[in-house]
Amino acid sequence: MKKIVVGVLAATVLCATIFGAWYFVAGRYTKVPALTGLSQSSAVAQAESAKVQPKILPVYSETIKASIVFSAKPGAGTKVLNNSFVTLTVSKGPKPRVVPNLAGKSLDSATAQLAKMGLSIEVSSQIYASKPLNTILSSSPLAGSSVKRGSVVKVTLSKGLEPRPKVIVDYPPIFGTSGDYEVQIPRLY
Repeated sequence: MKKIVVGVLAATVLCATIFGAWYFVAGRYTKVPALTGLSQSSAVAQAESAKVQPKILPVYSETIKASIVFSAKPGAGTKVLNNSFVTLTVSKGPKPRVVPNLAGKSLDSATAQLAKMGLSIEVSSQIYASKPLNTILSSSPLAGSSVKRGSVVKVTLSKGLEPRPKVIVDYPPIFGTSGDYEVQIPRLY
């Protein structure tokens, strides 16, 4: 009976040693799965099932759709300890643009400035004003507003000063003239 107890004990110690060796050499490690190109929710689920902890780093990207993982560190296939952190860089989509103050600028200048920002311009109306012809009076959305890339900024342009009305006054003929004279009414402002 003593031999059986010693044999069982030896087998138990041998199994524990083998398991312990396996655990320290391979069992406590996992490989980082391929996570780039996945949606954030799918990448998080796959990371957690592979026994790694996802850490989300959101950044703006002009080329990658929002909520898509475009980088994982450490990368796919890297051997890491179970429950290690994997940083997932996730796109927030294009960075919002802030509408600049366009009031007082020329239409050409504003068009160029907005084009550099990925925005376009549309003339919504023209009105008579004391500003020179084709000077921007206002914009919509207002200066300081956040808009998406590709948005349209509508502007109101000046048509310049309103022409003064002309009045034809009929005077009696003087020394052989026709009697019709054109008179411009002076501005009162």
